[in-house]
Amino acid sequence: MMRTGLKLKLSFQYLSQKVSHASLLTLEKYETGQLALKDVWATGVRNTFTRGMIYLYRTNGSEMEPTVSPKDTLVVRKLPYLSASSKILKQHRQQLDVGDVVVLKDPMDSNNHIVRRLAAVGGYEMASTNEDDKPFVIEDGQCWVLSDNNSLQPKEFNDSRTYGPISMSDIVGRVIYRYRTFHDNGLMVNSKLSMIYDMPVLYIEVDGKKLQQFATKGKQTKSS
Repeated sequence: MMRTGLKLKLSFQYLSQKVSHASLLTLEKYETGQLALKDVWATGVRNTFTRGMIYLYRTNGSEMEPTVSPKDTLVVRKLPYLSASSKILKQHRQQLDVGDVVVLKDPMDSNNHIVRRLAAVGGYEMASTNEDDKPFVIEDGQCWVLSDNNSLQPKEFNDSRTYGPISMSDIVGRVIYRYRTFHDNGLMVNSKLSMIYDMPVLYIEVDGKKLQQFATKGKQTKSS
């Protein structure tokens, strides 16, 4: 059983992160003209107490196997500050680390989201195995994402090897938990810092029973 001291620590950390998350959502709306100055405080409080920091996402495709299989249920931590062009929010974009499994807008289809692993960020030098390709440095605000499935053919990757660097603003969340079956589920292996940072959210917001119900409902809907 989890010690009382650890429970309290995670609860306080969660509250701190929740306030920060709510503030970012509120500031983003204010700076984009969706919220009047007089409504900022009330909206921030409402976001703190009524909006969670996760959502459930069902996967498609085999690009991330064996890490993620088709139709897995993923718990995704929302990263609202990555979708904003705000100068105030720009400083918070360092919440992602190389090695994180992320959900991003599909560069090949803007109406679709895909799951990939963050392999490099701005400032990283990229070199190709093809001697004819010159090395290049990823620009600030961009990143390089890869599929985990090494058995795919090059035309099947659908990652940065296909379309090159993408904008960090296209990343909408980080996968923090994977649910496949009642006996096959667990934490997503991300960078060490991200996994530590996400523990309070997992402790407070992830409900195993709800995950099981969501996965079962999805299977029933597909078969009907």
